[in-house]
Amino acid sequence: MENLEKSLFNYAVGQFVAKRHHLVTWENVPLLVRKEARAAGDSLSTNNPHGLLILGPVGSGKTSVIALIVIDHLRRVIKRVTSESWKDWQALSIDPDFRILEYTYQHLGLRITSVTHSELVQKLRAHFKAEDRGEIVRGFPDDLEKRIVLIDDLGVAHDDRSGWNLSLQEDYFDWRWRENLPTFITTNRAAKRESPDYIRKWPGWERIVDRICDPEFMTTVVLNRESRRRA
Repeated sequence: MENLEKSLFNYAVGQFVAKRHHLVTWENVPLLVRKEARAAGDSLSTNNPHGLLILGPVGSGKTSVIALIVIDHLRRVIKRVTSESWKDWQALSIDPDFRILEYTYQHLGLRITSVTHSELVQKLRAHFKAEDRGEIVRGFPDDLEKRIVLIDDLGVAHDDRSGWNLSLQEDYFDWRWRENLPTFITTNRAAKRESPDYIRKWPGWERIVDRICDPEFMTTVVLNRESRRRA
């Protein structure tokens, strides 16, 4: 069982966490941010999950914090799935190693997706442009409807003159907010060492910010330090 969990964990981390974040540790994260980030991660195993919005300068380690949350969550999910499924597969006289591997891959793949803000906008635009071609469009792109969505560098994607990009994002974030789907976001747009309220000053983003800054939906923290890459 231990070897199986280790194999699953290594696979999952390789799928959902960029290689450069595989060796990050919580000890490198400031205490206050660490406390809030771990609380958000722990909530993913409850019926009332909440996400995390991390503000901070480029290179301050925002994405590494999200990676740590994902790694901890993967470890918990894999442990639960293997312990719950092992006896079932054995009772059916089916090779448990193979079946649990297959089941867990599918389970994790349906739960998590990671995109940059630019990719998010591109996916939303492509999805709804299909409507113009006469295709039936429902909801949002499949990968953006997963339970846990990680969005890196919010604010990087530029809006178009028509305002369509923002409109699509407003609908998307509103939907995740209404469904209480845990969302994890990093941004350096508020990188001037200001309070989390600074994000509320983004012009034209009022409806989006209203959702992602709802404390019942997401916790907002500031990772206030210089670029670790520069150091």
